[in-house]
Amino acid sequence: MRYYSLYYCKMRYFYFFLMIMCALFVFIGCDDENEKELPFVTNVSIADADKIFRPGDAVVVKAEGFLESDDIRLNIKWILSEESSFLKEGYAIGECAVVIERSSTSIRFLAPGHYPASRVEILLHRQGKTMLLGEISVADGQSPEELQLYGIINSRSNTSKPYGIDHIDLKTGAVTEIKHFTEGEDFSLITNIPGSWKLCGLLKRDSKSFTAFYDLSMNYWQYEESLRPVTFCTTGNEVLVAYQIDDETLSVRNISGTFFSRTLPSPPPPLFKLPEGIKPEALSLYPGIFLRKENAILLSADNRDGTFSPLILSLSTQCVSVCPSVKAKALIPFGMAVQKGGKGSISQSAIRKNDDFEYVAGYVVSGENGEGTKLCLWNMHTMKMEAPFAVFPNLARSVSTSFMGDLKTQKIYFLFDTNRGGRLIYTYAPDTKEWNALSNIGFPYSEIVLAR
Repeated sequence: MRYYSLYYCKMRYFYFFLMIMCALFVFIGCDDENEKELPFVTNVSIADADKIFRPGDAVVVKAEGFLESDDIRLNIKWILSEESSFLKEGYAIGECAVVIERSSTSIRFLAPGHYPASRVEILLHRQGKTMLLGEISVADGQSPEELQLYGIINSRSNTSKPYGIDHIDLKTGAVTEIKHFTEGEDFSLITNIPGSWKLCGLLKRDSKSFTAFYDLSMNYWQYEESLRPVTFCTTGNEVLVAYQIDDETLSVRNISGTFFSRTLPSPPPPLFKLPEGIKPEALSLYPGIFLRKENAILLSADNRDGTFSPLILSLSTQCVSVCPSVKAKALIPFGMAVQKGGKGSISQSAIRKNDDFEYVAGYVVSGENGEGTKLCLWNMHTMKMEAPFAVFPNLARSVSTSFMGDLKTQKIYFLFDTNRGGRLIYTYAPDTKEWNALSNIGFPYSEIVLAR
């Protein structure tokens, strides 16, 4: 009997303890559930929630209780058009919104771009937890399939027109204003990663210099002030910036990850000691051209005495090669594709493996000995320019190449000076060796760039 009494006593305590624990778990669970149900903010409303926003439009969310540390995240979902796909929707989850204004009662951000027409869930993110604020619809913001031509008006333009970015129709030459710069803004040395629909370059604002991207889908600036940019070039899927360490030293860095994605820590950047007599600002007149095979950047150095020097940065050896100067009014690096084994194959960089074309680089030489413009490929073995393969009577100011994988449709776009004021835009087709003008005349630009 004593054994059973002790057993029942222990069991009674066990069940009593179990009941207390169950009650405690229920209480905690209810408390957590109540805590989860408590909204971060109240009286939520989205201005014009029923309309279809364009990428870059301001979206205003009003509510009571916003904190300065609150993040706005976006879940972007769109219908897939491919019938064969087993997925019905495409999506981008947890994208950070571009917030442009905030207070305790409202947050203003830009409608997302670069996606197909989408449904966008707006989430308030606070201390690891989220609250759904609402949903909006956003129109298609993808980059165009074909390259588009843009003209830049900046401090190097000989015009009274305000600085900015224009879109130029490739067929008619018609101009559409894209961006009107605010007072004190200047944008130059423009490059593009095809498909990014962003223009990268040097932004000057109120005596400060920035490495900047202008987003053509959302129409806003992304920039950082940490570098002292000298010039830029693109590898095809990355943007490289050559920036100043001191008056005699440059370095090169891939800046694409800064603006497009999270990246792993990169190795220490290379350092380049400039030769005596060449300052970093001498390289800030034109963008460079990247040579993949040689892992080098082709640049142009303005000697400020009526001459230019071809200058090559070797990223592999961290060496700087300065070649004999050319007496000219412009020496502009350019790139183009050629048939494998054809002219210029010595200095090529393959764009794609197993294709029948190669990428070569050279210089547009303008005003040499009072002449017009000539196009010369660069030979990386001899470190000299080859004989010109094309000439034009006017002086060139800017150049950009359109190549989408077909040598027969490749065109090189030139911005030329005229004697009548304003500038002309011509195309040169390497396949047919023909020059053709855009129908419009008197362009005010100092730079042109092809982008998508």
